[in-house]
Amino acid sequence: MIPVITLAGFQIIGLLGGVVITETVFNFPGIGAAAASAAEQLDVVTVLGFALFDGLILIVSNLVVDVLYAFIDPRVRLS
Repeated sequence: MIPVITLAGFQIIGLLGGVVITETVFNFPGIGAAAASAAEQLDVVTVLGFALFDGLILIVSNLVVDVLYAFIDPRVRLS
């Protein structure tokens, strides 16, 4: 079960990265389209905000995966 949780954590990050391409191709309004248009217009503040948001989601998903390890495998301890 641990490898499944690890891959699920990676999938969350992959989906967030793919949202930029999906929203640009299908012309959906959202955070990915805003990041793509900000990159085209060289809006550094918005691109930096999107990068920080991606980093925050990465940290939170890794934290959730690590906590789930402790619940699934009793040999893993939270310390």
